[in-house]
Amino acid sequence: MLLEDTSFSPTFIRASPGSHFTIALHDQGFHAHTFTVPALGIDLTLAPNTTTNVDITVPPSGVVVYECRFHQAQGMQGAFVIR
Repeated sequence: MLLEDTSFSPTFIRASPGSHFTIALHDQGFHAHTFTVPALGIDLTLAPNTTTNVDITVPPSGVVVYECRFHQAQGMQGAFVIR
């Protein structure tokens, strides 16, 4: 997943109910960003031009929102859509 200046790419990720997977996060913007998933207790900060991996386990149903705490007001957010 790319963390760009004010967006995530992709914005939405489709996931199977209860699935577990690892996402490689890469901050390719000019600013530090967070990958924050309040519902899953995840809050990582990435410096510009850095990469890290994060393990995700989604719930059995619903939508799980992720955001950048620093740029959420500028629309930097997305979601796991569980289907």
